[in-house]
Amino acid sequence: MVERFRIWAHDCDPEITPDERGGWVTHFDYAALESNVATLRAEIDQLRRELDAIRNETIEEAAKGVERIVAAALQLDGVTHSLPAPARHHDVMYALDEAYWQKHMGKERSGFLTSEGRFVNRFEAKDIARHAGQLLKRASKLPELFSEDVW
Repeated sequence: MVERFRIWAHDCDPEITPDERGGWVTHFDYAALESNVATLRAEIDQLRRELDAIRNETIEEAAKGVERIVAAALQLDGVTHSLPAPARHHDVMYALDEAYWQKHMGKERSGFLTSEGRFVNRFEAKDIARHAGQLLKRASKLPELFSEDVW
């Protein structure tokens, strides 16, 4: 699309000619410009339709029951703490009261929340993210999931 825009923009480049007083006059081909703007608008509308289709596909997957990873989480004494994506595990730690965190430090379990409301460990989370197609291209090859692998 960018290359097409360059070509269209070139088609609309003004013609510059000298005037009778020694200055310069710019002449635009407004018909070509209007035509190219209409074509660009059509391209943008097509991209919007494609994006809507992708969004709807993701919503349909969720409706079909495909479990997804939705948040990084920590469990301390059976209580699950999380923040919405793209928060990382350290963001959850910093959000906790310092005294509470000091009391439970070293006893925490790090994992993830799923779209089904389950807390899962990093290993199970990796399988869920893989199955849901959530892993980014740059995801680690390690068997456990890191928030950097999905957002």
